[in-house]
Amino acid sequence: MSELHHAACNGDPDWVRTCLQAGFDPNDYDESGYCPLHWVAFKGQVAWSPVETARLLLDAGADINARTRCEANNTALVLACQAGAGPLVRLLVESGADINVRCGDTTPLIAASISGCDYAAGLLLILGADATIKGPFRMTALEWAESNGFDHVIEVFRSHVT
Repeated sequence: MSELHHAACNGDPDWVRTCLQAGFDPNDYDESGYCPLHWVAFKGQVAWSPVETARLLLDAGADINARTRCEANNTALVLACQAGAGPLVRLLVESGADINVRCGDTTPLIAASISGCDYAAGLLLILGADATIKGPFRMTALEWAESNGFDHVIEVFRSHVT
């Protein structure tokens, strides 16, 4: 893992800025198959400043729709939805992330529903995410929220999907 990967994983914008100024490539993959932006998204809820850190990487040319080079083949948006990192989801979507990307049998909306992130689910629905796509076990995002008992996410669907 490069110094930039470590900085991104720790959500440290100052360290990320220093690495970028030193010439580190924001699109390099580490041995686990992650780019720095993937690490920011994966650690989205626990990183100190995931939005600022992600913005620095995006401004430096990080590929917003790059996929991890591991079995799940996830994008940063799916990882952020899995992490329940609502503000980071907003940044990624507003920066052009594909809201209906299929990563294996999951989409960002399904990932948000499985993780119980009502903020991300609502944002994705407002922006036109396709709620009819079936993912793991041939279940839609709403069905995942129902099976997990996430009433707060179910309410988001009731408010946005007719």
